[in-house]
Amino acid sequence: MNRQLAILHVEDDPITTVLVKKVFSVLGVSEFVSRPNGRVGLDYLIDRRTQSLPFPDIILLDLNMPVLDGWGFLDGFRDNLCTDGLDIDIYICTSSNAPEDIMKAKEFSFVREFITKPLTVNMLSTLLEKRRQGAPHLKNISQ
Repeated sequence: MNRQLAILHVEDDPITTVLVKKVFSVLGVSEFVSRPNGRVGLDYLIDRRTQSLPFPDIILLDLNMPVLDGWGFLDGFRDNLCTDGLDIDIYICTSSNAPEDIMKAKEFSFVREFITKPLTVNMLSTLLEKRRQGAPHLKNISQ
């Protein structure tokens, strides 16, 4: 039996969140947490560390959100959590395909991939299977 994976989806669009949650449910993910912006997403992770709770295995991160955008989330993750030796796959999932965004994402060594929406069932399934099989992380975009 496959180990259950935990997903954190940091996304401000409720329709996208509902669709992604449904896909993960069909794919057998029982632990799916969504946060509507980078600030509450980052707070969620910091609270989990404070309470010695497990971190999610995968984070799907939008870039364009109110309060704290995806870039701010990544800065906060790097400054507050990156030294914790975490084994989290972070995927930027955005509608942007701007070359400057892709280049900026390469500055964060812990970001696994820059994915342009829309997300597909096949794409999400592949991410889960690689993680479940303990396969090496997908090629980091900065490599």
